[in-house]
Amino acid sequence: RDLWDPEDSIGSVANYFAKHGWKSGQPVVSAINGSPAAAGSLEPGLDKPYSISVLRQAGLTPTANCNCDEPLRLLWLRHSDKDEYLVGYPNFYVITRYNQSTHYAMAVHELAQAIKSAYRQQVASK
Repeated sequence: RDLWDPEDSIGSVANYFAKHGWKSGQPVVSAINGSPAAAGSLEPGLDKPYSISVLRQAGLTPTANCNCDEPLRLLWLRHSDKDEYLVGYPNFYVITRYNQSTHYAMAVHELAQAIKSAYRQQVASK
């Protein structure tokens, strides 16, 4: 295995994710409808898992549905000009098994989305 070889390095990441519960076709993260500040009793964080029913009872609804019974995470990302609340699905949690930083996991996800978009554009232009 050569981590400088793109196929080997991508395969290594895919293998790691698979071993930690990655579910193909499932969402990673989504926006949330409702006010987490108004939810009061719910705390954001990777170590605070919530069921979808608990989130809904608090007035929070994810904009994507994973159709799963696994715990979700309420995420709080601080930006220089605003705070952002999101829902992390089980696949988000898988990313954090390598590095527990929420910002790291978001960077991995956003990079993957950018690569996917560029690939689709390249295929469409052929």
